[in-house]
Amino acid sequence: MTLSWLESCLISRNYFAQMDTWLAVLVVIIVVCIKYVWDIPTEETFPYKILYRCVYLYGVISYTAARMMSYVNGKNFAENYRTFLTMMIPTAKETESTTSDVLVKTTEFDGIEVRQYQNVRLTVDGERPAFLFIHGGGYVLSSPGVYDDLLKLICRDLGYYVAQIHYTLAPEGKFPRAYNDCLTACLWFFRNSERFSVNPHRVVISGDSMGGQIAASVVQALCKDPPSQNQEPKF
Repeated sequence: MTLSWLESCLISRNYFAQMDTWLAVLVVIIVVCIKYVWDIPTEETFPYKILYRCVYLYGVISYTAARMMSYVNGKNFAENYRTFLTMMIPTAKETESTTSDVLVKTTEFDGIEVRQYQNVRLTVDGERPAFLFIHGGGYVLSSPGVYDDLLKLICRDLGYYVAQIHYTLAPEGKFPRAYNDCLTACLWFFRNSERFSVNPHRVVISGDSMGGQIAASVVQALCKDPPSQNQEPKF
């Protein structure tokens, strides 16, 4: 009876000692994170300082965790990093959705996945302009859903036909797969613009971050080799 009591006491002491250790580690991590975040310089007039710092901290933690997970689950860094980022950043899982003004639908341009936005309240009279968008993410991250709000706004307020090209991400798609996907989709769109009541001479090709670099490369390629003789893009 006495031995059992002593054993239970020792187990309890070890348990609480372990709890104290983990608590101390947690406190240190929190303090380091706060110090790390607060040292990020921001303008005095910037209205979202705390949110900006929290997002930055989440990115640092995700980056570090993805590196560590690569040694545990055997997946590459990009796959693990995507997993962490999708916990915070929305993805375009739905194939179709409708707001009060804009119909969002996932389709394909010559086998390349494209997310298109059309103003359901706009009556198309003749040919309209188009806005082709290429998302960012350093070739390995992001998805069309991240830019939904922006592209819905462009579609609703400007009356453009809007399409967002979802190129194959690396490392699954080796360079220059992303560029080739975007060029293929753009060429197909120019050659089939009448299907969307779009004026091929009024098409904007744009992108964010790495998508901007791809957009510039695609425009240069289209200028050198236009889809047809009467569809040469203009800067």
